Amino acid sequence: MSLLIEYYDSSAGLNLYAILMRNDSAAYKPSTTSFVSYTDATITNFNLNLTEDVNRGKYYTYSITGVTIDSDVYTVEIYRRLGGSPNKSADILKAAGPLYWTGSGAIENIFSPRINDGAFIGSPTLGDILTFHFNTFDKFGNVKDTDESITCSIWDGASILDSITPTHMSEGWYYVDIPIDSGVYTEGKTYQIELRSDLNCVAINSNRTFQIYNSAAISSNIDVADQLAYASGFILTSTSTSGYTTTLSSSQNDHYNGSIMRVRTGTLRSEARIIRDYIGSTKFIQTNKGFTSPLTSGTEFLVYPIGGELGQI
Repeated sequence: MSLLIEYYDSSAGLNLYAILMRNDSAAYKPSTTSFVSYTDATITNFNLNLTEDVNRGKYYTYSITGVTIDSDVYTVEIYRRLGGSPNKSADILKAAGPLYWTGSGAIENIFSPRINDGAFIGSPTLGDILTFHFNTFDKFGNVKDTDESITCSIWDGASILDSITPTHMSEGWYYVDIPIDSGVYTEGKTYQIELRSDLNCVAINSNRTFQIYNSAAISSNIDVADQLAYASGFILTSTSTSGYTTTLSSSQNDHYNGSIMRVRTGTLRSEARIIRDYIGSTKFIQTNKGFTSPLTSGTEFLVYPIGGELGQI
């Protein structure tokens, strides 16, 4: 029976290869169809080039056939090749995990947890903070309820610029605050968000990018997200982390229900919640869940029409 290595990714058209390791530091060498001593310097003798299924885009496989492989615990690593030849120090580790082979039974397939497209809140401007929200799902499309120990890395196409641990809120929902420091980011350049689940030892590529605003091409340093808001106000008093008397203008009950309330100033800047209820006579807002801490008097906030993945907040 063939030993099949399967891998799902969020992107098509990638140059991927696998390294099949045995627990004694030997790796499978396809030219000799045997396990021999492995070193990173000799990786070109061991790479198993994965093939993408033309009918199932983003599904990659490698099959070992006609070879007897002893029952054992193996480890497979999946890399994205960036150069002409495999190079572990330069290539991107996409997934890794233990494989259990009975000698005739199939190995454990490698599935990356999936995420939705995510949503940005904030301004990708030098000196500002960009917040990225996303949800995780398992291979069957179910929301992952547990903390997946995810790390967020910012990729500029050549190297990792920054790695940040996202905050896990609930029901597979995370957010990460990305400080756009001038010493790290460059105006006008585009960066990609890459996510890794350390718990499952696999990488999940969000395929989301953001571009740093070029101040020379913009008349003023405007937060584009602010322009999407249809109302703004200030906090007067708080009754809890989710209840606030405000300066909003509408006197109509439920006028802002279902909209997104995003903090614009203060220590909780860029945190956002959905407005669950609004009392027009007192300008009182009740959010769907509490902020990290009570918003203080004088804190400015914006109100956005709900839409897309922001509904997951």
